[in-house]
Amino acid sequence: QMCIRDSCSTYDIAGVLIKNGFADKKTFLDTWGRSIKKCYVNLEEYLLHMQKNEEEDNYWDDFVWLYNETIKYQVRSRPIMYCG
Repeated sequence: QMCIRDSCSTYDIAGVLIKNGFADKKTFLDTWGRSIKKCYVNLEEYLLHMQKNEEEDNYWDDFVWLYNETIKYQVRSRPIMYCG
């Protein structure tokens, strides 16, 4: 469980840094986007459980924000494929 907490905390801190302009979002998401997405999808149930147990909706909320930004970024930056 310590590894899971470390992952959530690390991405939560990354979210804080990006949200507040201390790290470049594009560079970070280009490098870590897949990992953020995979980690969040696999840990979402645990994350929601921890938010409930800590009685704080904002527990690791910047990780949630970072995941949502990753999804939006990947949709916007997906190349358009032409057939024909």
